[in-house]
Amino acid sequence: MPPRSKRLLTRSLLGAVLVFFLMPFVTLTCGGQPLITMNGVNLATGRTLESKNPFSGDVQKREIQPEPMVALAALAAVAALVLAFLADAGSARTGSMVASGLCALFLLATKFKVDSDVMKQGEGVVQAQWELGFWLALLAALAATVLYFIPDQATAGTPQKVEPASD
Repeated sequence: MPPRSKRLLTRSLLGAVLVFFLMPFVTLTCGGQPLITMNGVNLATGRTLESKNPFSGDVQKREIQPEPMVALAALAAVAALVLAFLADAGSARTGSMVASGLCALFLLATKFKVDSDVMKQGEGVVQAQWELGFWLALLAALAATVLYFIPDQATAGTPQKVEPASD
């Protein structure tokens, strides 16, 4: 793959990861009925739920705590994107690769943690259904990471120029 195309694709994927954080990430369901849908930003910052009791008319507020792993994933995605624009330097390229890999790792860790928390707190009645935004963010972060391992077409397989020895 030509280096210019690879850089453009990597930057696009990392930018898309940030956009996917605005899409629905997880829906909590009870008996197949959706209770709440949260995007990546809601998961990272927390959210206040308001529900009205149909019998008494009282409004109840409940805080959903922020999930730090999602915030770390978003920060890693931002760092990877910034470093991708500096990718001409070798250390920036490596840093972007590591940051995009960390983003994917934090997203996976979030999934396992939230699934476990929902199972414990919901006692098996409430379930977490992972939405398209989460899966697209995870796949885009993984794809950006993998792109760094693909050799550049300009340097791959190009024979080295051998200078004749001068006597």
